[in-house]
Amino acid sequence: CATTTETFSVRYRLRKNFLPGTYQFTVGGDDGYRLSLDGGATWIINRWNDQSYNSTISTPVSMNGDYDM
Repeated sequence: CATTTETFSVRYRLRKNFLPGTYQFTVGGDDGYRLSLDGGATWIINRWNDQSYNSTISTPVSMNGDYDM
C-alpha cells in the first residue's frame, strides 16, 4: 500500500516508573506535538499547531511512581 506523507499523526504510548524526584521533559517536532503524563487527560506540553521544527522544555514536574506517558 502507499505511504502517506501528509496529514497523518503518530501516538506513542509508554508506562514508566519514576523514582521520587523533579523532572523536566524536552519534546520536539514539526506541525504539532503534545506530552501527557496521565494517559492524555491533560498536557504538560501542548504545541498542537502548524509550525516548523521546534522544541519545548516542560516546567519542572515532581514525580514518584508509574505514569502513562
